[in-house]
Amino acid sequence: KIAPSKAMRWRAPLILFGGAILAASLLTLYFQFEIIMHAAPNTELFMDHRHQEQNEKNAKKKRGGSKLPRIAIISSHIPSSQAKDSSRIQLLDHLVNKVCYAHLWNYDFIFNMTPGFNNEDIDKAPWLEFGTWHRVPHISSRIGDYDWILYADIDYVFTDMSRPLESFLKEFELYGKDPSVFLPLDQRPSKFMFSAFAVMLKNSVFGSAVLENWMDFGRGLCPNGNFPREELNGKLKYDWKHSDQPGIWYSLVKTHMDFFQAQKDGTVTHWCNEATGFVNSTWGFAPEINSYFKKINAKTGSDGKSLRDVPDAQPIIWSTSNMERGTPYNGLGYQMKFGKRPNDTEALMAFALHKAKEMPDFFHMELDICKRIHGCYANYTNDGILQIGCNGIQYPVATG
Repeated sequence: KIAPSKAMRWRAPLILFGGAILAASLLTLYFQFEIIMHAAPNTELFMDHRHQEQNEKNAKKKRGGSKLPRIAIISSHIPSSQAKDSSRIQLLDHLVNKVCYAHLWNYDFIFNMTPGFNNEDIDKAPWLEFGTWHRVPHISSRIGDYDWILYADIDYVFTDMSRPLESFLKEFELYGKDPSVFLPLDQRPSKFMFSAFAVMLKNSVFGSAVLENWMDFGRGLCPNGNFPREELNGKLKYDWKHSDQPGIWYSLVKTHMDFFQAQKDGTVTHWCNEATGFVNSTWGFAPEINSYFKKINAKTGSDGKSLRDVPDAQPIIWSTSNMERGTPYNGLGYQMKFGKRPNDTEALMAFALHKAKEMPDFFHMELDICKRIHGCYANYTNDGILQIGCNGIQYPVATG
C-alpha cells in the first residue's frame, strides 16, 4: 500500500467542512426567504379583499344605505296671553329629554323663541298672538334644510329613547308607503282629528303645501276671520278654536283635495259661511276633517296590518293604537293630557307622550341618565339667557 501524502490526509476534512458551510448558507437563505414571504402581505388576497370591500360599498350605495335622512327636531316657546306664566319656560326637564334624544341619534335640535309674526300681522289677525301659531313659520323657515322635521311641543317627551325616527320611515318603506305627513294619536281609529302636539313633515311638494295652507288659515280664511271672537280686558280671549289646531285640520283637507282632484266630488269646498263671514264649521273644523277622510276611504295605521291597509298613495299617516305587536301606543305620540289615556304601566310601551305633570318614574330615571352620563342640560344663565346642550355641545336657541 502506498501511504497517503500529508495533503491528501487534510483534503477530506476540508471537503466535509466546506460542504457543511455551503449547506448552512443555503439553509440560512431558505429561512430568510421564508421570513420575507411570511412577512409580506399576500397581494392576491389583499386585492381580493379590497375588491370585495368596494363591491360592498357599491351595493350599499345602490341600496341607498349610505345616506341617512337629514332630520331636525324643532320646539318653540313664544310668550303670549295663552300661557298663565309665559315669562320663562317651566318644563326645562322636558327640554332636556328632547335634546338628549336628539343627541343620541345625531339629529339637529332647534329651539325657537323668535316671534313668527310682526305687530301688523297680529293687528290684522289677533289670534296669531297665541304662541302655537308661531310654529308654522318656524317650521317653514327650516324645512328646506332637512328631509324631515319633527315639530314637538314642549310637553312632548320621548319615552323610548332607543328607537330612532328612521325606524318609522323604514316601516313605511317596508309596506310600500311614501307619506309626507306623520301624525300622533289621541282619538279612536275611526277618527281623523288629532291633537297637534307633534307633527312630522317631509320636505316634499305635499309637505310644503300643507305648511302654506296652514298659514293661509292663520291669516284669516274668511272676511270676518275664522271663528267668532270674545274679548277679555280689551284683548282677544283665548279659545282653542283660535289656535293653530283647526288650521292644520283645514290644511290637510285642502291640500289633499288640491292634489287628488278626483276626490273632490261631493265634498264641502265653500269654506266660508256667506251669512256670518266665518269658517263654515260647527266645531273648529273637526267634523269636516273626519267626514272628508272617511268619505274618501282614508285609513289610519302606522304599523302592521293597519299600515298594510293604508292606500299606497295616501300622503298622510295617522298613528294607531293596537295590540298587534304588543305595543299598543307605538305611534308618533300618545295623548295623556285629556281623554282616555294609558296609565303609567301602559305608557312604558309608548314611543312618546304628551304629558306635562306627574311624569312616570322611568321618565325621571332616564332624565337623570341624560344629565349625568350625557351631560345634557337646559337652564337659564344669571342674565336670563336660555342654554340647551349635551356633552359640551350647545344647541341653538333662536331669540328675537
